[in-house]
Parts: sequence; structure tokens; C-alpha cells
Amino acid sequence: MKRVLAWIGVILMVLLVLVYTYSIATGQIFKW
Repeated sequence: MKRVLAWIGVILMVLLVLVYTYSIATGQIFKW
């Protein structure tokens, strides 16, 4: 179970990084 949670955490971190870099590349800053 801990391994599944760890994978979910890693995937979420990767998604956040992708969204962050995409927002910078497109010149758009998303307001959370």
C-alpha cells in the first residue's frame, strides 16, 4: 500500500512540474 501511495506522490509531483514549466513556456501564470 505504501508503494502505491509513493507512486501516486511521484506522479503528482511530475504533473505539477509539467504544468509549472508549461505555464512558464506559454507565458501564462495560473492563479490557483
